[in-house]
Amino acid sequence: MLAEFHKDLLRPPGRSPRARFVAAWIVAVLSVIAKSYAMEAMGNNNISFLVGLFWTCLNIYLFYSLFSRRLHDMSLSIGPFFVMIILTLFVAAFAAAAGGLSDYFNAIYENPQITQDAEANKALIEKYQADLAANIGWINWLVASPALLLSLFCAIKPGVGEANKYGPVPLGA
Repeated sequence: MLAEFHKDLLRPPGRSPRARFVAAWIVAVLSVIAKSYAMEAMGNNNISFLVGLFWTCLNIYLFYSLFSRRLHDMSLSIGPFFVMIILTLFVAAFAAAAGGLSDYFNAIYENPQITQDAEANKALIEKYQADLAANIGWINWLVASPALLLSLFCAIKPGVGEANKYGPVPLGA
């Protein structure tokens, strides 16, 4: 299992069985969590921005490789991964609006002079941030739901038992 494990995270072509997918998924999720803690520890500066940008791109690549190999094992294209990304963006936009962003914009549309008044603008932003903070628990789960559903699908559905157009049956299948 370990002989092929690095390929699951770093090489999109090929196939991965369920057990390796789950193990690699855990490693990728730990990378996302570690990035979060590292960025918090580094603070706000140019170096942390660049490290965070690189690490975010690395995490996206890890998940791309991971899901492409697992979907290929089920004789599917990488299409569901991109659908998951698009759904996540739509869900994030909906969650931001439901979490208070629509109220923020409605207040500005009703009274555009708020943007010129520093105190009123600051109060409106603080209200939006308070609304968002109050709703962040369900928003995080809602935004994560497309990725969690695709992960669950990939972890449960068995792969194809014979060679397919994506390669031979993976070791450990």
